[in-house]
Amino acid sequence: MCQYHSLYSGDQGYVVRCEQCGQYQWAFGTTLQQSSPVAFAGLRKEVMHLVDQIQLDTCRRKKQFLVQIGHATTRLILTAPELEKFHTMLSEAWEEETTKALLSLFENSDHLPNSPSI
Repeated sequence: MCQYHSLYSGDQGYVVRCEQCGQYQWAFGTTLQQSSPVAFAGLRKEVMHLVDQIQLDTCRRKKQFLVQIGHATTRLILTAPELEKFHTMLSEAWEEETTKALLSLFENSDHLPNSPSI
C-alpha cells in the first residue's frame, strides 16, 4: 500500500509521491491521475513547453491547450490561465521534491566517515 508524501497542495489541486514505489498521484480541477516518475517528468516538460507558447494575444477564456496525460488518447484541455496554474502546481511540486532530495543528501552526509587528512 502506498505511503504518500505531499509535494504540493493548493486550491487547484495537489501532487503526492509514494515513498515506497515512487509513483506520483496528482489532481487538478476534476482530474485525478497516477503517473510513473518518467511520465510525471514528461508531463512537467510538456506543460513548460506549452506555457512558453502562450502569447500576449492568446484568448484567455478559450480552451485551446491540450496536455496529454496517461494514455495517448487522454488529454486535458485548458485555458491559458488554467495552464499557468497547472504549470505552477507541477513546478512547485518538482521544486519541493528537489529540495527534499538535496536536504536528504546533507543529512546522510553526517553519517559518512571522515575522510583521511593529507
